Amino acid sequence: LPVFAMWIFEVRIYHIINGKSYALVLFLLSPQCSTFATPLMDRNTVIGFSLIFLILAGYYWYTAPTPEEIQMQLTQDSIARVEAAKKQNINQKDSSGTNSITEGSQSDMAIDSTEILRLSKNFGDHLQGDANKYAISNQHLTIDILAKGGGISQVRLNEYKRSNGQDLILLDSQKNQMSWSWTDQDGDEHSSDEYFWKPTLQNDSVLNLRLSVDESSYIEQQYALSADKPYVVDYNVVVRGMENYVRRGNSDFRMDWSTVLQKQEKDMKWELQHSAMVYKLPNESPTSLKSTEEAEEDIKSPLQWFAFKQQYFTALMASNQDILADTKLKMGENREGDTLNIKPMSATIYMAYKGETDRVGDFKFYFGPTHYKTLENTDIGIAEASLERLVPLGWGIFGWVNRGVVIPVFAFLQSIIGSTGIMIMLLTVIIKFALLPLVYKSYISTAKMR
Repeated sequence: LPVFAMWIFEVRIYHIINGKSYALVLFLLSPQCSTFATPLMDRNTVIGFSLIFLILAGYYWYTAPTPEEIQMQLTQDSIARVEAAKKQNINQKDSSGTNSITEGSQSDMAIDSTEILRLSKNFGDHLQGDANKYAISNQHLTIDILAKGGGISQVRLNEYKRSNGQDLILLDSQKNQMSWSWTDQDGDEHSSDEYFWKPTLQNDSVLNLRLSVDESSYIEQQYALSADKPYVVDYNVVVRGMENYVRRGNSDFRMDWSTVLQKQEKDMKWELQHSAMVYKLPNESPTSLKSTEEAEEDIKSPLQWFAFKQQYFTALMASNQDILADTKLKMGENREGDTLNIKPMSATIYMAYKGETDRVGDFKFYFGPTHYKTLENTDIGIAEASLERLVPLGWGIFGWVNRGVVIPVFAFLQSIIGSTGIMIMLLTVIIKFALLPLVYKSYISTAKMR
């Protein structure tokens, strides 16, 4: 059958190629078709067309949907039909009269009453307030902090600009969320962004925001900038006198931080390739999630720091001992056609609380350049933090050479020369002279061959 199909195909096109074909009608009308004197095609042609047939058959077999894919498509179609039916029912209910509206209103009122009771039983004085933003700043950073929730809203690097000349916003207020959650004595969960936090101390570089039951029972978030530690924010979470208001036995505080990294450079392709989530465990080298695809990781050991790293700038959170096991890190992909946002990233961490009268969680943020010397000299309260490993220096011997030779020489040239172009040129010349003894014989041999 394949050969017969090839003969039919051959009658249509083979005469175009070499003019040696016979008409199919002569073959079909011949009484001795099985002993036809002259073959329609030689052996090589039959083999060629047979291979083409097998390749096409294999392609259609390989690209055919699997049973799982077919079932998934059927499921999606069923869900779409159910959703369409739900919308139709909702529209019918909206036009059916006032009874359903009254019943829905009563249900909403019941839900609202339950929520008000849950929110007000410990922190009733914090249900209302102004949606203010507080700001702390120094030469390097300006940080906006929300009154509702007490979390960081926006971070601006004062010494840098984006490629288009605009302010360099590392974390954007529209795309950055940070909140703490805990469980109260009755088992109800509370979130910091449900309440308005009140300032107890505020100046240009320090801000303390408090959520209180009374004067001796409260949770306080403390932010402080220091001129001695550029790009570092000291961040403490104080839980004082809350042993009767936070559930015991399952009372760890959970922090959820999600953001969308913003485009800073002109070439988005390189930013996408060099933006990644990085974390470090005690006594280990930093680990990076794959930057070219979606990634998610549950870390079963205590963590020293994690970072939302871009090509030239990094947002990092660290603690020497207050980030417990079960940290969850997640990194999404860039949406096709999106030229403003790099990729979404999120982290969920836990801080232990065992019913202490006075508990202080000690954390540090780093919001600054992904610059080797800057990171190497940054103190985040952790011995051998290895922040400089955020800068990719290459594999194996290349990393050693870059770390031990190229970076120190470049730093020296930078201290005496203001032009980056001249520094790169001089660095190239220096490296060439350093390698000359190794390649001298090769140069001589090449010259003799000419």
